[in-house]
Amino acid sequence: QLVGLGLGFVLGPVGTLTGNREEVISGRMSIKGSYSSDGRYSPYLWTNPATTPLRAEHTYRIELKYRILQTPSAGFEVLFLSGKAIAAGNFLRSLTISGRTGDSGTGRFEVKLGNYDDYRAVFNVVGTGTIVVDDIRITDLDTAGDRGTHRHVRDRARSRDLLGPSRSLLLVFRRGL
Repeated sequence: QLVGLGLGFVLGPVGTLTGNREEVISGRMSIKGSYSSDGRYSPYLWTNPATTPLRAEHTYRIELKYRILQTPSAGFEVLFLSGKAIAAGNFLRSLTISGRTGDSGTGRFEVKLGNYDDYRAVFNVVGTGTIVVDDIRITDLDTAGDRGTHRHVRDRARSRDLLGPSRSLLLVFRRGL
């Protein structure tokens, strides 16, 4: 039984996998982002552009479940970033999750990417705080059509086809694969 992020996601410098039953949202493990020092925009997770390319000028939806473990000083952010877009001064809107310790819910937002080929989804602790996320779903709305959602699980056997026929990536932990 393999448990990990698979090929589609990379843990950032302030990200970990947690199996603590009091922190896990669903399944055996969840992704935890925690930062408690000076600084802003500390990434705890991002998509791997080599294995999960995001298409320029396509509209994407990100959905995720979250639980706040430590009240954030400035929130938690989910966004699409492109180094080329940043260099050109082009930024897209983002999802900011705020609240207090113990708050939980579902975050969701949609955005159309610009004309750049190096986008990735990035999950940040903006100031200080701790969040746990799980059941992350990234869907290309321009190609998903009516084919439903194609699930992908974080294990070596199933993580190769990261954006399958429906162009949707679902990040979940499951037992007994």
